[in-house]
Amino acid sequence: MIRISGVASLLMIMLAMVFAVSLPAHAGEPVEKAASIQTFDDCASFNTDLNGDGAIDVADLLAVKKCIHDGCSDSAYDVDGDGAVNEADADIVLKCIELRRTQRQ
Repeated sequence: MIRISGVASLLMIMLAMVFAVSLPAHAGEPVEKAASIQTFDDCASFNTDLNGDGAIDVADLLAVKKCIHDGCSDSAYDVDGDGAVNEADADIVLKCIELRRTQRQ
């Protein structure tokens, strides 16, 4: 497992902010799947560990946001399984990150 230093973690958060576009509300895009996630355990039904490091974190959010930004259609980044890589996928990853953080507190 790769450990991320505090500086690298801060950099990833800053990059996530650059790629973030109006989370979580998106014009005309469905957000019901993200809204249906109530606990961190609900995240298990989605492929949210996009980099395979065993954690759902900002690196996963960056990965899906980069895919969206680049216009990729790689099904590995289709978190909700709807056939498209879009902001709805990023919403799910973000929701799971937030739930993981609140569950730790």
